Amino acid sequence: MRWTCFCIPLLAVALATAPTHAEVKVGSIFSDHMVLQRDKPVRVWGTANAEEEVTVEVAGKRASATANADGNWKLELPALAAGGPHTLTISGSNKIEISDVLVGEVWLCSGQSNMAMTVNRARDFEAEQEAATDGQIRQFKVGGNFSPTPQQDCSGSWVACSPDTVGGFSATAYFFARELKKQVDVPIGIINSSVGGTPIDAWVSESAQRTSSHLKPLIEQIDTARKEFDADAARARFEKQQEAWKEKVKEARAAGEKPPAAPRDPVALFERKNTIGSLYNGMIAPVIHYTIRGGLWYQGEANSTPGKAEYYQYQLPLLVASWRAENGSGDFPFAWVQLPNFQGTGRNWPVVREGMMDTLYLPHTGMAITIDVGETKDIHPKDKQSVGDPTGPMGGRHGLL
Repeated sequence: MRWTCFCIPLLAVALATAPTHAEVKVGSIFSDHMVLQRDKPVRVWGTANAEEEVTVEVAGKRASATANADGNWKLELPALAAGGPHTLTISGSNKIEISDVLVGEVWLCSGQSNMAMTVNRARDFEAEQEAATDGQIRQFKVGGNFSPTPQQDCSGSWVACSPDTVGGFSATAYFFARELKKQVDVPIGIINSSVGGTPIDAWVSESAQRTSSHLKPLIEQIDTARKEFDADAARARFEKQQEAWKEKVKEARAAGEKPPAAPRDPVALFERKNTIGSLYNGMIAPVIHYTIRGGLWYQGEANSTPGKAEYYQYQLPLLVASWRAENGSGDFPFAWVQLPNFQGTGRNWPVVREGMMDTLYLPHTGMAITIDVGETKDIHPKDKQSVGDPTGPMGGRHGLL
């Protein structure tokens, strides 16, 4: 009995300190139907047992790395020529085979609702759907949400374009990819990381923003708002609003009338509008090290309110510079969409547009001039074909490509 009582703690210590077995894993962006960037060293990363050697092979290229004490590993494959399909193999204590891998051009596409807006909501969807037969155009839709800390992985999968799938592609990114493919004749991959109604404040890392003297008043404004916001009281009011709304829905249905819109969750809305770097943490950090050709940005509506618009001239160049630095590929091409024509109250779109124009001082940047393809009464204009055309506003006018 004494032996049993004495050795259980020792056994527990032994188990706690013994190395645990962990299979070799990679992030979700390394998955079937993926597109790798051509003509650049290709980064691959993941986890394994500490000190485990991991080897990655594709298209006759091979590289190895040893996992560090935390089990993280990363490596670079030699540059690949456009083509495929190939099989990407990751080998360690186990083997992962990723099939139908193409090599071509990869673009990181981000922003708020106008980038998130899908092809099935764009102009002439039925015709576009019928014509969407090029399976060499592929989208990775980044899953995830706001996060207080940078994440290593996200949910998502690569999807090849087809009439059945194109409806879920970002319209701006898809039309860009389609027209670009006509020019370069290689597979095109689009990484779609976008969330409607979100400010640029959420898409730039917190550390980058807090070290900017230009943004100090804005950061203080957001910090104060967060400190003063009473989430519990807001939830209590919301619950009462929901109960009242349910009663109104019953009354409307009984009278054969259209039910009223549901109340919006004030806590979720507050988090969406008053955040620093949380979407960078949750939806950019997991993919920012992926080897890409360039970036596309369609956002600004949420920063057009008085008190925020004036900071866009500092935030957009900070986003471009910080993403480039994090990616480590130098000054990769980066384009954004000018806010189009729209007549709304309580907004200062000209100031945001001016901030976008001023950011063109950065090398290898371009801006889609879209003020003539907007809709005065619709903040989500349906003509995304003109917006995404790289031979027109998205690239040609400023020599981006």
